[in-house]
Amino acid sequence: MDAPARRLVAIGRDVLGPAFALHAHRVVQLADQRRLDRLYFLARDGWLLRQLYRVLAPLHRRRPPEDAYLHVSRRSTALASVERFGPRETRLGVRPPARGTLRGILRSFSLDDAETLALVERAGVVELDDPFERASDHPPLHVLLDDADFQTHVAARARAARARLVGYLRQHLFLDGGKLAVVDVGWHGTIQDNLERAVALAGVPGAPEIRGLYFGLYGEDDDDASFERKEGLVYDQRRGSTVTEMAPRHFVQLFEEAARTDEGMTLDYAERGENFEAVIKNSGPDYEAERAAMPAIEALQTGIFEYVRQYAADAAAGRAPPAAELRVEAQRRIERFVFLPTADEAQALEPLAHADDWAEVRWGSVAAPASPAALLTPRRWIDRFYESYWKPAYLLRTGGPLACRLFQLYESAKLWRKSRARNPARHSERR
Repeated sequence: MDAPARRLVAIGRDVLGPAFALHAHRVVQLADQRRLDRLYFLARDGWLLRQLYRVLAPLHRRRPPEDAYLHVSRRSTALASVERFGPRETRLGVRPPARGTLRGILRSFSLDDAETLALVERAGVVELDDPFERASDHPPLHVLLDDADFQTHVAARARAARARLVGYLRQHLFLDGGKLAVVDVGWHGTIQDNLERAVALAGVPGAPEIRGLYFGLYGEDDDDASFERKEGLVYDQRRGSTVTEMAPRHFVQLFEEAARTDEGMTLDYAERGENFEAVIKNSGPDYEAERAAMPAIEALQTGIFEYVRQYAADAAAGRAPPAAELRVEAQRRIERFVFLPTADEAQALEPLAHADDWAEVRWGSVAAPASPAALLTPRRWIDRFYESYWKPAYLLRTGGPLACRLFQLYESAKLWRKSRARNPARHSERR
């Protein structure tokens, strides 16, 4: 094993290992406490989560639930969850702070085909690529949403997509009632929302009660009713707002990449005789970039497995720390790594490529190379900073360790001000 691979193994073991061990053990504990009948690990991030859960499955105190790997994605469940294209769909197609386009919103729901685009043009909407920040300020969107022919077309397409999705879910006993949980890295639980909505719109009798068990969970509105059915086992924004708790949000791609397998994204479902099969993406520059990153991901996973197997042995012998104590340790290690990385750590993660096939196809290194020379063009430096998946690593390479530390302090102060604004009475009591 060469030096870069050894560094990745060490990151997997020493930085990510405690967090993934905590997640797997909490899945075991919650499955017992809530008497879950089935666990569904969602592609693709759920691949590693399922393997780690099986390492810790002997810790169950009752009969373990059935577990399965489910080929689903935002793309394969989005259109099936549509009743009428409206504000909900617009919000899902544009994730702040990104600026949206009509083409991107349509693509998010697999509605960027020639037939649909012809209907859009017939409705008098041609500004498909004009960016906007707020849907309420973009008249062409409202013209489209008010067009009867467009809405009729979308409803028909959604019913067909829903029939395919429900057919696939039925094969995997997802619709057999009882209590089940979907398990994923997170972060919003959008797939869970889509599944719940699609099943309800399909009128499936005896639909199951679905819970979400996520590595991390956050949203634009933590008062959203759907949050009651979801829980972040390592990070949950409802638990607190310290920079330690919030650290995973500053590098969500790390956990997604560390958990995934080498298969492509699930695009749709196809009926093959009496069965429904997942249609998996197997081409494109984003797919090739992800495939090229697999040796680095496998090295990370080697380290994660090393830690979790030792944790399983310690837990079986009664030597493992309590979940609350392990969470503190896991968060401490993640905070240090995310905010104060070393040059070797930043370089080790360069091969990891994060891809997104949603409103548009995007891909790139999670730790793209940079140098202090970037500071010579301040506007470009700022753009690159905001584009970076791992901002402290970019700061390290262009401004040094002090820049990382200042960013950490800035984020901590920002969270403190936000907490003070929400709970002024509590902060007065502390004084």
